[in-house]
Amino acid sequence: MVRSLRYPVLALLLVCALALGQSPSRAGYKGGYLVSGQAGASMIFHNEATDAMNTELSLSFAPRALYFLMDGLGVGLEVNSGYFADGYKETWIGVGPRVAYYLVQTNTKYPRACCLTPYFGPGWWMPYAGLSVLYLSDRYNYGGSASTSSGWQARIGVGISPLIGDRGTMPVEVGFETQSTKYPGSAAQARSRLYLEVGFGAFLHK
Repeated sequence: MVRSLRYPVLALLLVCALALGQSPSRAGYKGGYLVSGQAGASMIFHNEATDAMNTELSLSFAPRALYFLMDGLGVGLEVNSGYFADGYKETWIGVGPRVAYYLVQTNTKYPRACCLTPYFGPGWWMPYAGLSVLYLSDRYNYGGSASTSSGWQARIGVGISPLIGDRGTMPVEVGFETQSTKYPGSAAQARSRLYLEVGFGAFLHK
C-alpha cells in the first residue's frame, strides 16, 4: 500500500516545489478564463412536499466556464447535474449563468499555494464567492413510472481555489441551493439543500 502511494506523493511534492517562489501568476486577471468541474454531495434540509427536515443525500457534478471581465470578476456558464436514489430515482440537470468574484494575487512576495504551503510558507489560496441561476429539468422515477418537471435552481457558495503550478487549481466550495419545480397537473414544489463540492480546473491566460 505504501509503495503504491510513493510515486503519486513524489509527483505531488515536485509540483508543489515548482510552484513555490515563482513569479506571480495571471490567474483570475482581466481577459483570462477559468474552466473547471466540481463534484460533490448535497443534503436536503427542507422539502416543501413533506414540509419537514430530512437527511437525504444526493450526488452532483457541476462543470463551469468563466471569463474575467476585470481582475477577479468572472461571468460565464454552469451546468449542474445530480442524482438521488432511495426507493425511487431522481435525476436533474440545470443550465444557466454564473458570476463569481475571486481574490486574486496582488502582492508578489507570496508564492503560489499548494497542498504543502503550510510547511513551506504562505500561499495564494484565492478565496471566492459565486452565484448561479439555472433553468432546471428534473426526472422522477418510481415503480417504473416516470415523470418530468421543470423549474429553476439558484446556488450561492463560497470557497477557496488554490493554485497548483501556474494554471491548475483544486477548488473546494460550500454553499446553499434552492429550487422550485412543477410536475404537470400538480403544484410547484420547493427544496433547499446544503452542498459541498471539490474539483479541478485550469486558469487560461496569456
